[in-house]
Amino acid sequence: MSRKQKRSAIGDSLVLPKEFDFQAEGARASVKLIKSNYIARSEARRLLANLENFREIVLDFRDVQSVGQGFADEVFRVFAHHNPDIVIRSENTSPPVTAMIRHVGQAVDGSTPNTRQ
Repeated sequence: MSRKQKRSAIGDSLVLPKEFDFQAEGARASVKLIKSNYIARSEARRLLANLENFREIVLDFRDVQSVGQGFADEVFRVFAHHNPDIVIRSENTSPPVTAMIRHVGQAVDGSTPNTRQ
């Protein structure tokens, strides 16, 4: 399989765009975000496509300078709401990225029960 198409440990075929570096370890998916900015909901949907079968999703924001409200909302509120059993963990977030994640994560009820930083 090519870098763009990797098979997860739970048997699903995953195809992610090249702006994401994906690795699966059992019930955990790790994704390194490669671009410096993620703005749109459509980018979030591409990122999250086929990840609903994992129990934990780790997003590495090391080289990401900023995320838009639509992107963050789609990942940390919409996807999290539709998949309450999945833990979404963010790593290596810059202060602006952290602020946006907190902003959208608190949009519903002030808490982010299935997201951790």
